[in-house]
Amino acid sequence: MGNSIILQRLGEHLDEQALEVSSGLMDVMVGHRHYRIMVDCGLSPQKDSKTGRKWVAPNLAPLADGKLIDAVFITHVHGDHVGYLPAIVPHLTRNAPVFMSWTSKQMLWDVLNEGIKINKRAKTPGPYNLDQLKNIMARVKPLTQPGDFNALPGLQVLAFPAGHIPGACSFTFRVGNCNVHYSGDRCEHDQPGILGAQPLPKDWSKRVVIACADCTNCADAGSDERAWQTEMDRGAEIARRVLQQGRPVLFFTFSIHRGGAVAHELQRRGIHKIAPIFLDGGCRKFTRITNDQRNMWCDNDQLVEIAEVQEMGDRGAREELMRSGKPYVVIAPPGMGGPGGVMSGEGGYRDYVLPDKRAAIVFTGFVAPRTDGRKILDAVASRKPGKPCFETFEVQPEMGRPYNKDLPINCEVDQIRLGGHQSRRETIDWYLDMDPIAAVLNHGSIASLASLEAELSAFIPDIYRSDVQPKVEIDL
Repeated sequence: MGNSIILQRLGEHLDEQALEVSSGLMDVMVGHRHYRIMVDCGLSPQKDSKTGRKWVAPNLAPLADGKLIDAVFITHVHGDHVGYLPAIVPHLTRNAPVFMSWTSKQMLWDVLNEGIKINKRAKTPGPYNLDQLKNIMARVKPLTQPGDFNALPGLQVLAFPAGHIPGACSFTFRVGNCNVHYSGDRCEHDQPGILGAQPLPKDWSKRVVIACADCTNCADAGSDERAWQTEMDRGAEIARRVLQQGRPVLFFTFSIHRGGAVAHELQRRGIHKIAPIFLDGGCRKFTRITNDQRNMWCDNDQLVEIAEVQEMGDRGAREELMRSGKPYVVIAPPGMGGPGGVMSGEGGYRDYVLPDKRAAIVFTGFVAPRTDGRKILDAVASRKPGKPCFETFEVQPEMGRPYNKDLPINCEVDQIRLGGHQSRRETIDWYLDMDPIAAVLNHGSIASLASLEAELSAFIPDIYRSDVQPKVEIDL
């Protein structure tokens, strides 16, 4: 019997600008063995117009053939890579393991349980239940350090640091004499709290049959010019100026890594000497996890300095702070502005800051279409001097169903781009260095995938875009 691979991307694009959730299904035939494995299983909190659900999940139609999944591999625990994981429990074999880094395992319960709590508060059905979450947690096989291991009989796998966030890793599968590589979200440049990804060991970067990479930034030529420190310089200067005027500043960030990194950078620049800096919501919780030496799985993961940064978690103290009239900085999710979370939930910071002409809101990364952050940025871009500007937002209360609320947009609004992904040029160079027989482009907008395909097509024989040809079959 020969060796072969069938790889299928399960995420789907809602429109031209949306990123599909990251999820790949791979059937590996090695001699007489047939393994089905899954790499990532994400969820996106966007309304699916086809189903009416408030989330977009992988398309599991390829599982209708009845073949169960023998093992799952999670590159990192951002929701768009892991948020749907408990829902696939019915499709797993009885003893199917779930592999991820030690750091990812420390965060997994909090990431997935948050989804259950959100749906419970809203009294709406969720994509999975508590029993399925507990089932997944019992299956997790944490990888305590980078390196190769035997995931299944006859299937050797390399887990290697990918940059991006603490605990993020790539997976390379050895099939016969060939390698199949999944990068996940990759970042080669250093960030506060995590060093950039390095090239794979030589034995694993040769004879690459398929290189499958997430391509988030690849339609954005500006990503090649932006640097973390210069973008953060701009964010810190906004904070300094607004705080000195006696007004508050909100930094909308992603919970895992980004919140702690921003806090570190503001402290390093002395912003805490002007006004207190607070980590709130998920940023408080996940920074505590990732900034604990015991939770690190490799030398790429570093501690951040946040000794002068305070934690905020008490609702009463939060309300007192907002009503105090004093300057402060709050760093909290949601990174794209909402809906939901301590920033934009019922009575959240946004309600106090958005109407304040001398306050400021700073988004710290990519802001997708249909998010509250995109509404705010678009409204500000078209705002006329001296004219009132209002937007309607969905509010998600702790109890009861969501409702709509109109808010004035008077404050200063800015966006800095603190990149945790490869830039466009970095992604192109990475593919050229890997020199695979086939390249699979995914987890980017349709424009990103088309742009990358156009540049790589002269160098790589076979290119597969997830929006055009999500299924790849290769005989080895």
